[in-house]
Amino acid sequence: MVREPIKEILLNNKKIGLFVSGGLDSGLLLYLMHFLKEELGTDNEFKIYTVSRPNNSLIYTRRVLDWVGDEFDVKYDINQVGTDQIHHTMQVISGYLEAFEDTMDIFVLGDTKNPSELQHGPNRRAIKLERYAQPWIEITKDHIVQEVIDCNLTDLMTISHSCENPEDGTCGECWHCNERAWAFYRCGYHDPQQPAREKIIFELNYTF
Repeated sequence: MVREPIKEILLNNKKIGLFVSGGLDSGLLLYLMHFLKEELGTDNEFKIYTVSRPNNSLIYTRRVLDWVGDEFDVKYDINQVGTDQIHHTMQVISGYLEAFEDTMDIFVLGDTKNPSELQHGPNRRAIKLERYAQPWIEITKDHIVQEVIDCNLTDLMTISHSCENPEDGTCGECWHCNERAWAFYRCGYHDPQQPAREKIIFELNYTF
């Protein structure tokens, strides 16, 4: 469910653009691209894009890239696209449209489906643009967290940043913090980033 669509992308495309935000989902996406490339023996080329956001996405993306670089002996530059000077609902789209001008075979995003239990989340949906793929848009974040656990990627759990707050750590209150806590709870695993679970209460009356 998590790996198979990544393998398909690797087998059918050489030049692959990856959108990395510094979060857990895109961090796993980049890791699996390298891991499965080695497993399959393909000769893919990766280029990293990051959309400028007010939550210091460039700083957290750099951390994830350095970690993956150490794991697979690679080094990446960050190609910053889009602008944070427009309404937040359009910032990511502006980045996608700018990156589209590059001559990549495909662009891949780590978007997942919003959990039905968590209301008022971001408007995640399939992007209807040529050369764009969202291999995980039909699965929720708990599947991503389970893959991270299965791969024993505890460093990625620690360095990735899902919170809307630009500062280090997590606020434990924003929608993205709630989604991440929900996913770790579903997997029965304590997120090393989260504050005490008793302090995180969802609208569905889950108390951790």
